Amino acid sequence: MATINFDNKLGFVEYKPDPDDICSLCGNNAGRDRLVEAKNDIRICEGCIDVLTEIKDEKISKRNEAAISEIMAIEEKMPDSYTPYEFVSAIVEDIRAGKVSSLTFKY
Repeated sequence: MATINFDNKLGFVEYKPDPDDICSLCGNNAGRDRLVEAKNDIRICEGCIDVLTEIKDEKISKRNEAAISEIMAIEEKMPDSYTPYEFVSAIVEDIRAGKVSSLTFKY
């Protein structure tokens, strides 16, 4: 129902926000000033950016914890006496061999 008229004297028009003011993720009418524009006319509000940042930070933290655990497992397999060079070499070898799933080499 877009318009309600009472004897053609009074009318109400349903408010429709500008599509450029709407967040593509949550659908809130954030306004252009509070949206970040991405590719393909995707607009993201500050609230959604905050949530996405938290999600990203949690994922990075989990990857870091996994990497530390895998590296500590390498250290546990080292002989009683080893040099820092030997330890780093063992880490690099295991990463290259795919034994440290949370880390990869980029050449």
